[in-house]
Amino acid sequence: MKPINEILKEVKVKIKNSPLDLKLLFLFSFLMTIASIYIHLGSNKDLYRSIIPYTGWSPGQEYLSLLFFIPFFSQNITNLQKSIILTRRLSAALLGISLISGIIFWTLVSPEDYTNPNPYLRYDSLTPIFTIALPLFWILILGGFQLKDYFNNKNNSMTLREF
Repeated sequence: MKPINEILKEVKVKIKNSPLDLKLLFLFSFLMTIASIYIHLGSNKDLYRSIIPYTGWSPGQEYLSLLFFIPFFSQNITNLQKSIILTRRLSAALLGISLISGIIFWTLVSPEDYTNPNPYLRYDSLTPIFTIALPLFWILILGGFQLKDYFNNKNNSMTLREF
């Protein structure tokens, strides 16, 4: 079993060698996980009750899995380009699940849910920003970088074929 400091050094190297979009997603996931842990502490019940209408019951849950997922898959396969593609696709799939659940939750909201005095059952008109727009934003970022890499590699392979 490796000591924790060696494992952390490996994670640091993997993140350092990752593309910009995966670095940003990892950083965002880290910040969301820290905020989620802080919010769920017993001493922060009032804070948790005040943000539930905006974030849903488990804010930042999908980002916790990405926090461990990105360093593990970003450098594990022998072909670096394939590992980056796999990491982007699986990260987008996890965010897609969050996006779909946000859309389903949004469509099931009744008008009474906007005025419910219970913070655990109340829904705010700004909730789709956190549950739909944020995962969609990250999916578009990952997809945009993937398309950019695809067209860059396609142009490079075309110029190599000309010679």
